[in-house]
Amino acid sequence: MQYLVSHENQVLSRDQLLQGVWGFDYSGQSRMVDIQIAHLREKIEPDPKRPKYLRTVRGFGYEFSTGDDDTE
Repeated sequence: MQYLVSHENQVLSRDQLLQGVWGFDYSGQSRMVDIQIAHLREKIEPDPKRPKYLRTVRGFGYEFSTGDDDTE
């Protein structure tokens, strides 16, 4: 979570998260990042099925935002 917060409003790929959080490159198909994101959503999102803070950017990765810049 700390890594995501320190990169607020930046879209981070799964590879960037693997390197930045766990400190290694993984060349295979890994669901580790997806599973950890799901766990974080369960803890911080009012509705984890409709994330407001920890968003998926389809085809690239994830973005953390406090939602302060939303006009919804």
